[in-house]
Amino acid sequence: KLSGPTEFDSLPSCASEAASQVGRLLRPWRTGTHPLRLLVAIGWLFDDTDTFLAAHDRIHGPKDGSFTQEPSYNVLPLLLTTTDHEVNVQLVAHVRTGVSATAAANTMGVTVGTAMAWLAQAGVSVTRRPKTLKPEIQLSLKATLLQGLNKATTASTHGVSIQAVTRFLRTEPGLHQAWQGAVFLNRQASAHGSWAALVAADGHLGVKWLRAQEPAIYAWLYRNDRAWLQENLPNAAIRAAPTPRVKWDDRDLELSAAVEQAFERLKVMQPRRPLKLWQLYQAMPQLKPKLSALERLPLTRRAIERGLGRSKVKSAEDLL
Repeated sequence: KLSGPTEFDSLPSCASEAASQVGRLLRPWRTGTHPLRLLVAIGWLFDDTDTFLAAHDRIHGPKDGSFTQEPSYNVLPLLLTTTDHEVNVQLVAHVRTGVSATAAANTMGVTVGTAMAWLAQAGVSVTRRPKTLKPEIQLSLKATLLQGLNKATTASTHGVSIQAVTRFLRTEPGLHQAWQGAVFLNRQASAHGSWAALVAADGHLGVKWLRAQEPAIYAWLYRNDRAWLQENLPNAAIRAAPTPRVKWDDRDLELSAAVEQAFERLKVMQPRRPLKLWQLYQAMPQLKPKLSALERLPLTRRAIERGLGRSKVKSAEDLL
């Protein structure tokens, strides 16, 4: 029994539980099963990883020796174990002596698809007999991929499957790297154009605003072409000049003089009756907003106090 991590608790702890789980794996699956169960079964049935992979290739590899099936490995670049690396070196050496890829693959116990991918990584070109990708289609595919088009578009254009395009990329020496470079250049040109257009249209709004409009483009350029991005940032946004500070002393002088003049006019109109603050409002509409700032307008406050016949007025509420 595997003990320790709680994740292993569901594995069998006795022969009867093991038999039950083996039976479950042998019956048609209605749902998926956890990879750990499969790894335990593989460890039980095979001596090592190489034995398992060899058995897998014998069952699932091409039956006729031709390169027509999708390889068992669908990851690029291939991740090689130490043993796989040794097999890879020997396989490449066999082919370089004149042995065919199919014969070398059979000798080394790997699928033809895997052998072709390893040979392409080593830069070794071999003669193939494809049933779908005729030589003229291969030339056209290569030209299209070197333009940086994606796999789906390339497959649709040439009437082949995406798997066929992937296989061709994996097995044509140097093509995958060249295609990746072309894809990058296309993405770079598109990002340059989009960012330059955005800066030309709205650069005056600043970098922060531009980033909010095209976050994906900014992020791609920042990660992949930062030098160009730094050279093509908009000029700093021009900020409006700050509002000049109020000169309270000057305002107090002007406002207090206006208040005294207004009171003189009001006293002429009603010489024997006390004046009210609302009458001053009517005579000076511009005064009312200023009453909330009387602590900054001492001369105006005293002028109001004298005109109304009051004293020690500090705020508009005291005047009411």
